[in-house]
Amino acid sequence: NRPQPAVRYQTKGPEPLELSTLVYRRLKEVGLSYSHETKMWSGWQTDEMVITANELLSVQGKLI
Repeated sequence: NRPQPAVRYQTKGPEPLELSTLVYRRLKEVGLSYSHETKMWSGWQTDEMVITANELLSVQGKLI
């Protein structure tokens, strides 16, 4: 296995207080954290993280 560069993933989404507890926990499980300064969710990119973030944050954003 060849080493691969680490990539920082960032996406916009609702603030943690606007999310349900289950959604917030799932985002934390895949390594996402929220920055109140930049108003962005971010973490070191994995396939699971990207899929989870896209599905959960887009649905939650529509519900708010």
